[in-house]
Amino acid sequence: MNSMSEQAGRMNHASDFDPSKEIEEYPDLKASLTRYLDNLEMKRYSGKELKSKRNEKRNPSGQNKEIM
Repeated sequence: MNSMSEQAGRMNHASDFDPSKEIEEYPDLKASLTRYLDNLEMKRYSGKELKSKRNEKRNPSGQNKEIM
């Protein structure tokens, strides 16, 4: 069982989390986010749209299409 001090320590850690520091650790992510912010007119895709496009590229004939 977790003690109150352990739970408090986890909560403090969560409040100290800074996403910008983590983004700095991943140059590819930073480049992607920067491209997104610099081009506000750029088309945005949902996860479902991206999955569909990926499946189309893998299987352009439509055979063995995944059932959603």
